[in-house]
Amino acid sequence: MFEGKCPTEPGEIAKLLKKHASGLMRAVLETGSMSGWLTKELEKAGVPAVCICARQAHGVLKGKPHKSDRNDALMLARMAHANLLTPVYIRSVDAHEKKALMIIRGRLVSTKNAITNAIRGHLKPFGIKLVKVKAADFEQQVLELTEDYSHLRAGLDSLLTIRARLIEEIDLLNDRLLALAKEDAVCRSLMSIPSVGPLAAVTYTSVIDDPGRFKNSAQIANYLGLTPRRYQSGETDYSGRISKTGDTVLRHLLYEWSVDHSSVPRRGRGQQTAKGMRQQSDRHRQERLRAETLGHPAPGPRRCQKSPDRCRKKIGRLDAPALAVRRRLRLEPGPRRLTIDGNQVSRSAKTTA
Repeated sequence: MFEGKCPTEPGEIAKLLKKHASGLMRAVLETGSMSGWLTKELEKAGVPAVCICARQAHGVLKGKPHKSDRNDALMLARMAHANLLTPVYIRSVDAHEKKALMIIRGRLVSTKNAITNAIRGHLKPFGIKLVKVKAADFEQQVLELTEDYSHLRAGLDSLLTIRARLIEEIDLLNDRLLALAKEDAVCRSLMSIPSVGPLAAVTYTSVIDDPGRFKNSAQIANYLGLTPRRYQSGETDYSGRISKTGDTVLRHLLYEWSVDHSSVPRRGRGQQTAKGMRQQSDRHRQERLRAETLGHPAPGPRRCQKSPDRCRKKIGRLDAPALAVRRRLRLEPGPRRLTIDGNQVSRSAKTTA
């Protein structure tokens, strides 16, 4: 059995394999940062490369008392010989580009938020507490409150300059994502769903890439780690939290879809909370932006979609016709009596529909 080392280059690997393993049936790689590129390039070079999930490989490799690259390579070779492999799907180059764009944007947003929080933290020892303002007014507020602190102002100017540049770059990436969503027919279809914008649509298409590899929607939920984990041993059998094995970014966006599309929280009878009214206003603005992106007419003011009976104010006792409709009862002519399955019941008596 041949054991050797070579640089992580597809050409060098293919040359070494053809020299010492001319009748190679499969070459196994585990998922990593370069596994997708290596797999595609090795296939172009004529090497039957197979990429397997690192979780599956870890389940086999953890039985070894010592962790080393040599032991890992030996165990992967034995897995390939025993055909204990489950190949993973390698996404296209276009999908990888879109996903990289999403990750870069997320890094810029997190860095901008970290700088904003750092500025707030540096001001608190001086008794300066910033109030919540619009993003465009944040810099002006900091400059006005730090006029008497020259040394502090010098340091904050640097942070504010970097923050302003980050905001510009984030806006450029947002425009790029919006252009990608407009060009893709699948993204336009997804954006027709309430609460789905360009960011979520591009992320979904880049992660799923080829929907034909899934038999049904349940497999997509399993692929994204949205199905509960199960533990069964003897008489013990329960379902735990979701597995969280799929793409973290898309799973987070799917959760935001569900929260944003849920009903507005209410307090009491017919009274919305302030948070619920803000959520409803934000959803309406998102729908208007989505309509403008797709070239559709903007939605009009919201109207009540409930039936008249549900919207009717309950003042006192309902009259007999309304009570009959509500409980699906049949009125009988006479001195205010109702008929339920042929039995006469007084109106004042308690009835069950």
